[in-house]
Amino acid sequence: MAILMFGSWMGCTERIEIELDEQDVRLVVEGSISTEHVNHSVRLTQSTSYFYNQEPPAIRGARVVLNDGTRNITLIERAGDPGFYFTPMLYLGQPGASYKLDIELPEAIGGSATYSAEATMPDSRFVLDSIGIEYNRDFDFWLVKVYAQDPPTVDFYRFDTYLNGLNGNDTTSRTIATHDRFFNGRNTNGFAIAFYEGEILSRGDTITMIMSAITEDYYHFYSELVDESGYRNPLFSGPPANIRTNIKGGGLGYFYARQVRKAHLYVPEVNRNPSP
Repeated sequence: MAILMFGSWMGCTERIEIELDEQDVRLVVEGSISTEHVNHSVRLTQSTSYFYNQEPPAIRGARVVLNDGTRNITLIERAGDPGFYFTPMLYLGQPGASYKLDIELPEAIGGSATYSAEATMPDSRFVLDSIGIEYNRDFDFWLVKVYAQDPPTVDFYRFDTYLNGLNGNDTTSRTIATHDRFFNGRNTNGFAIAFYEGEILSRGDTITMIMSAITEDYYHFYSELVDESGYRNPLFSGPPANIRTNIKGGGLGYFYARQVRKAHLYVPEVNRNPSP
């Protein structure tokens, strides 16, 4: 595909043709195992062109097998969730355990029909105490803060917030993944992890926060993902380096394991106009 661009400067017009290669199609893998009692999932899709404005094509009919060191588990694709492959509901990941994912596609993508990935779940000693909210009157928004005890080891975390069961971090630029260098070995003491605009919260709302211990490599993967998908400054700066992946066989994306803790908060009567 060729894009024609016209620009003017001091009365000059130049025709520029930018060739976009749409032939380099790759398998994209997104998935994780955690310590939650949920249907852990792996999503398989196909990479798309720059201007593709629909959901990426799902990969159906693949064979996806998870090995946790003791047994093989075949993940099941549901009819209503094309491209998503699920573990049994009662499957529970274990801190410190290593996991291997093997994928066999019904048809080759990018010259390969077999892919694999490996992940080890952190065995962190962090303790999640609670979450709180604080209103910023000057800018009319609510901060969600976390109170957790961080161990003296080097640890990395991801935070996800849900309002009434819906994920408030709807883009990667609003999801927080961080290291513990600012609170290593101490309590986080109200570390801000999310915000909501002033009018969004009401009495009786439920905020749920999931704090996940992640590996350093996944932390860097997520940071690179946020950097590439976010605002670029200067505007016409060069492209960033390729985002890392742990998908072997030429695929993109990341398969990871995380150790999870949850905290809930019921929003009390909110006063957005406190006395000075």
